[in-house]
Amino acid sequence: MRPYFLLDASPNAVSLCERTAAVLGKYILEGETLVKAVYCSKYYGVALFRSGRLVLLAPDSPEHHGTVIEGGDGHVRDVAAGDTHIVFCKEDGTVYSFGYSNKHGQLGDGSVWRSLPFEQETHEAEGSDAGEKQELPRLSSPQMIIGFGGGMDGVEGHIQNGKMLLVPVVAVACGAFHTLLLTSLRNCVYACGLGVSGQLGGRQRPVLQPTFKSIRLLFGLTIRQIAAAGNHSFVLLQTGKLFAFGENLCGQLGFGSVKAVHTPRAVVFNGAVSSVEMRHPLDSSVLKSLRAAWGSAESMYFPLRVERLSQERDPNEPFIVSVWCCPTRTVLLTRTLEWLSCGLALSRSPCEIKVSTLRMDRYGPLGRWIERKEEATSFRKMQWSESVAVALKGVVPSIPLEESLMDEVLGAIHVKCSNNAVALLIRSSGESQPSHLFVQGETPAVFLVEEDGRTSLSPAPRADKLLHDHEVDDDAAEFTVMEAQGIFASEAFMAIM
Repeated sequence: MRPYFLLDASPNAVSLCERTAAVLGKYILEGETLVKAVYCSKYYGVALFRSGRLVLLAPDSPEHHGTVIEGGDGHVRDVAAGDTHIVFCKEDGTVYSFGYSNKHGQLGDGSVWRSLPFEQETHEAEGSDAGEKQELPRLSSPQMIIGFGGGMDGVEGHIQNGKMLLVPVVAVACGAFHTLLLTSLRNCVYACGLGVSGQLGGRQRPVLQPTFKSIRLLFGLTIRQIAAAGNHSFVLLQTGKLFAFGENLCGQLGFGSVKAVHTPRAVVFNGAVSSVEMRHPLDSSVLKSLRAAWGSAESMYFPLRVERLSQERDPNEPFIVSVWCCPTRTVLLTRTLEWLSCGLALSRSPCEIKVSTLRMDRYGPLGRWIERKEEATSFRKMQWSESVAVALKGVVPSIPLEESLMDEVLGAIHVKCSNNAVALLIRSSGESQPSHLFVQGETPAVFLVEEDGRTSLSPAPRADKLLHDHEVDDDAAEFTVMEAQGIFASEAFMAIM
C-alpha cells in the first residue's frame, strides 16, 4: 500500500478512505499522476489522472471499485460530480454524463428519472444504520450530450449549413443537482438541472431543466473558470472579475448578505452590498448559431437585441485568478497571492444578519477573525496569505502573477473546501523536495497512514503566532509532506495521496 495522509474522517468512513487510497495508490505506482478526485454525496466518486484516464471510486462495490469508466480510457480533460451525478469532457470537446439519479435533469441528456434498479450486491450501511445491509444504487452508463438548448423538440444546437453541430466543451462544474459547461471559445456557459435558487443563471427558475441552455447574460464574455457547489454557481472572467448566482443562505456568494441571487451578479470586495450589475445590449445577429433552434432560421434572419454583463473590472478591486467552493464556503486566490474567504456553515443558529449579532470570536475554516456572523458574508483576507506566499516562492517567480504563468502556478495548487476545513496543498516541483500542506479549520489531526499503522504529524512551528495573542487559536496548521500528488475528499473524509 502506498502511504497517504489522513486529514479528517468520521469513524465509519475510515475503511472507505483506506479502500479509496489503495486504488489511487495502485495507479500511482503504475506511473499515473493524480489530477483530480471528485465525489457524489454517497457511494461513488471518480479520479482523473494526467494520462486522461478516468477511474471509478466505489469502495462499497469491490467489483467496480478502481475500474476504468466507459469512455474514460484516455483523453479525459475535466470532470465534476454533484450529489448523484458525474459529468466529464474529453480533449475532443465531447461531454458525457452519468449517475444514479436524474430527478432534476442534471445529466443534461433530455431525460428525467429518479433511480435505476438496484445492484444485486449489498454493502454495510454507515452512520445511524451501521451494521445493516443496504442495496447499492446502480449507475447509468455514460451518455454523450448531443444537443444544447430548448428548441421545438427539446433539442437545440449550433447550426451551420443546415447541420446541427456539437458544441466543444473544455470545462465542467457540478452543483448538488445542476451542471455547468464552458465552451472551447470560453465565451459561453451552458447550464441544466435544478434552478429554483437561480443557480442556472437565467430569468426562469425551473424545478428541472433536462437540457443544456446557454446563460445569455454571460455570452460573449471572456471566461477563465466556472465553479459550482450546492445550489450556487460562480463564473470567473479573464479580466479577474467574478460573477456569482444562486442560493446564499450561508453568505457563500460574498455579497454581504444572505439573500439569494437569481441572475449573474458581479461580486464586490469592499464589504458593501453589491448593486444590480449594469447590463449592455448586444446585437444578437452575431448569436445566430447560439439561439437558432434545430430546423429554425428565426434568429438567423431576424436579429434580436439581448443583454449581457460588462466584463470590465474596477481597478480598485482585486484581480481574481481562481475560485474554490463547497455548499457553505468559498475561497479565492488573487493575482497578488492574497487568499480571500466567505461563508459560514449552517448550524442551529443560521447566518441571519438582522436577528443574530452574537459574537463569534474565532477563526475556523474562514481563516480570519470573526466577531459577528455578518462578517462571514463578505470576502475578506485569510490570515495564512503571507505564509502560503512564502511556500509558493519555489513555484512563483514573480508577484503579481504573469498571465503566462497562471496555469502553471494553479496546476501546483490543490484546494478542497468542506464544512469543517479548507485544505491547501502546494505540490513540490521536484520529487526530492517536500510539498507544503496548509489546513485551516476544525480537523482533529493529520496522520501519515502506512501498512504498519498511522503516525500523527506535528505541524511546523510558526513565528507569527508568537506575535499575536498566544491564547487565541487561529485554527491553522502547516505541515511538510513528501510525495504528495493531490487531495481526495468526500463528505465523510479528507485525505492526501
